[in-house]
Amino acid sequence: IYNNLRSAIGAFALQDQRMAQKVIDQKEYIDSLEIKLRKSHINRLNIGVELSQKTSGVHLDLINILKRINDHSFSIAQAVTGKL
Repeated sequence: IYNNLRSAIGAFALQDQRMAQKVIDQKEYIDSLEIKLRKSHINRLNIGVELSQKTSGVHLDLINILKRINDHSFSIAQAVTGKL
């Protein structure tokens, strides 16, 4: 996500369509990673991992925030490539 954000900003600054396309190409992978992280967290809750229960809100908030950052990176990349 950090690399996508850096690439999106760089692509915007340089109007580099290839760099922007690399960010766009990562969207599906990042989306699948989000699902995997959520499922993993739910599984830990279901088996009763105490620490996961105590930090569940923070964990889910962090996933949401990182997803939003990546979605913004994706939107920037789409704008650079003219796909927005």
